[in-house]
Amino acid sequence: MALRRALAHYQTFARLHVASAADGPEIDNFLQRAPSERGLDQEWWRRALAGEGCSVLVATECQLVVGIGVIEHASSAPEAELAYLCVLPDARGRGIGQLLLQTLVGRARSEGAAIVRAWGNGEPRLAGALLRCGFTQTGGGAWCFGLWDAHVAQSYGSMAVPDHSPVAPREGAAQSLLLMMAALDKTMLLTHRARQVLRHELGKDQDSTGAAQLALAAARRGYCVWLDRELAESLAGESEAVGSIVGEVEPLSPERILGHLSRGHLCLLHLLVPRLSGPAPTWYIVDGFDGYLFRVHDVTRVDDRQHPLAITACELRAMLRGLSAEDHLIMGRLP
Repeated sequence: MALRRALAHYQTFARLHVASAADGPEIDNFLQRAPSERGLDQEWWRRALAGEGCSVLVATECQLVVGIGVIEHASSAPEAELAYLCVLPDARGRGIGQLLLQTLVGRARSEGAAIVRAWGNGEPRLAGALLRCGFTQTGGGAWCFGLWDAHVAQSYGSMAVPDHSPVAPREGAAQSLLLMMAALDKTMLLTHRARQVLRHELGKDQDSTGAAQLALAAARRGYCVWLDRELAESLAGESEAVGSIVGEVEPLSPERILGHLSRGHLCLLHLLVPRLSGPAPTWYIVDGFDGYLFRVHDVTRVDDRQHPLAITACELRAMLRGLSAEDHLIMGRLP
């Protein structure tokens, strides 16, 4: 029995093709034969077939439609969603669903989707197919393909990101940095003592904390800091540790960030990523890369570890174009 299940993927001779309006009658016939819980509104199907952000794949055996899969993905968007997957009951067990699912995911990834989301809806068959295709369950019936691979992440950054309570946005980067440097204890957060440490480490004006203040604090504690060249030159003479502040001539890019991550350096960036942070920029720690995605940690709130924040290299490159000198720094522990 186990062998039969293992070979199921190879027991179908189904052919796949991208659906068009000409497939409408066959799809209508399929929906009439499909289980009632897999039926969908006709208007939704018309929009899907019209290609409004959807790709519809049809699986046929002997020219009969036996399975349909739909993935929603706007052009070049970093995320896609599996909107529909169904195989007729009498055609199940031959790997048709798996073939549809793998083809849909591959299609979305080839068109720029780094993450593919799906909803299991409590269906054991669908959950099994998602699991075999490489999806990860993220809770609440949600599944995700392309999330973090922990074994890969270890080679791209070794600094542990502190998991601490939400803070005011203006203090988020400073508190995270001080926690990572052990200048601030987690139990002290949001207390009067924490405010005193912030003033001591960063100066009196925390309302305008930027890369310069953070760089000086890190340099005093024995870290090497990489900054924009002009900003680094402006700090000359402000600290006895300024010799460990390095001015970078080349603009910041995903490739340069990846190089720093591979050396275990910490990257702090003040980015505007609307789908993650809304209309205002927020400070992020870039704490890894898995071959497809940069993983980021929003220091102004507690991230959901079951649903990590991730951005594509294309998104990151676009965000870096508007980055000012005061909006980024990279630091590493001196040998």
